[in-house]
Amino acid sequence: MDILITIAFLALYYILGLGAVIAFKETGLEEVELEKADYLAAAMFPLILLVIFTGWVVERKLR
Repeated sequence: MDILITIAFLALYYILGLGAVIAFKETGLEEVELEKADYLAAAMFPLILLVIFTGWVVERKLR
């Protein structure tokens, strides 16, 4: 069950990352064409959050 929850959260964060990439690329009302690098950036979005959270936890533990 925990694995399903983890997969669901990663999928949610991937969708959020993809939305953020589209928002950053959008310059107006025109359609945005995504490239392979954009999908990679969206996939890295949850990893960035994981690194930030892990750094915060480690910093709290070492105090």
